[in-house]
Order: sequence, then structure tokens, then C-alpha cells
Amino acid sequence: MQMKKLLLGGGAVLAIGIFLAVIYAVTNTPAKTTYHPELSKITASDHISWSPDNKQILVEYSDFQCPACKIAHEYLKSFATTKEGQQVLKKVTFVYRYYPLTQIHQNALASAYAAEAAGKQQKFNEMADVLFTKQGEWGTISDAPAKFVEYAKSLGLNTDQFQKDMTSQETVARIAADIKSGDSVGIEATPTFYLNGKKLELNSPDDLKQSLLEVSK
Repeated sequence: MQMKKLLLGGGAVLAIGIFLAVIYAVTNTPAKTTYHPELSKITASDHISWSPDNKQILVEYSDFQCPACKIAHEYLKSFATTKEGQQVLKKVTFVYRYYPLTQIHQNALASAYAAEAAGKQQKFNEMADVLFTKQGEWGTISDAPAKFVEYAKSLGLNTDQFQKDMTSQETVARIAADIKSGDSVGIEATPTFYLNGKKLELNSPDDLKQSLLEVSK
């Protein structure tokens, strides 16, 4: 796996500052291809939510241990409860793709395995929410998988099956496929968003909202 290039800010940086700085750096790199038509389509293995229509496609490459990804997750979760957000949810299909920054986040890959294992029991979104919410709890511990089993239990999952699925070849291959997809389009940091195949040029969370509203008219 290639070295990931962009290091994210530490805990001492304000959360919104992390989001703005990372998004700005990622989306304002010149001389890069910003349109990838393959990202305007859903694959059979994608984790999708919001609209089932698959007409307007928002793809996010994300890392559960990434502070900026947590901010993006919380922003979208809050936005979804608004009147404007409800309009977007009816028109836009959201696709989550794994892109763990393994060179700088020690438990990022394990957390991706945990989310995928939960997804096999139809609880991907619920586990993703827990992983982001409790990011500070599991991010730097030595036995993160044990903590993930606790989360699985709290979600009512079959923990024996969950543990098997976390380490299965199918799960490993599934995460590797998303990483390969991200590498193929030149992902350098997380979160990175594509809307209908076009990389979003974001200077603020409001830019993301405006882009979503524009395609939801």
C-alpha cells in the first residue's frame, strides 16, 4: 500500500479548524484530475444510505480514526435533521468508502474491519456512528478489536460472528478494494468527497451543503 501523504492535525487543534484545514488542503491541490466517471456509479459492495434512487451520487473516502472525518460525519448527521437536509436525503445517495490512513492512525484498519463486520449483520451505519462518536476512546489503545467487540455487543450483534467476520478474508479483501479505488483516483487525505464523479472543491462545511442542495433541486 502506498504511503499516505497528508498528516492530519492533532487533538490540540479545534475540531472545526481541523475540518477546514484538511478539506482546503485536499481540494485545492492544483494540476490533478478532478473528475472520475467511475465514482458516479454504485458498486455491489458499497455501503449506501439516504436516497435509494442512485441518481445523484455522493462518495466519501473516509477513515474512522481521522479527526476531520469525525467532523464531517457529525456535520452531515446534523444537516440530515434539517428541512434542507431532508430534501437532500430524498435526492442524493451517500456512499461510504474505506480509506484508513494506516501510516498515521494505528487502529484505522482495524476499525474498518469492525464496521464491515457489523455491516454483515446490517449494522454498518450504527457501528460507523459509534466509531466516530467514541473515536477518542479506541484510537490509540493497544487492543482496539476488543473494544470493537464491546461496541458490537451494545448494538445487539452476534459477537462470535462479529469477531469471525472482523478477520475474515472476505472482509480484508473488501477493505483492500476500497483502498485500491481511492488510490486509483489519487486520494491523499480524508475526508475526500466526490459528487457525481467530480471532486468537490470545499473551503468550508457550507460549501458541501451548497453542492448537495444544488443537485437536489
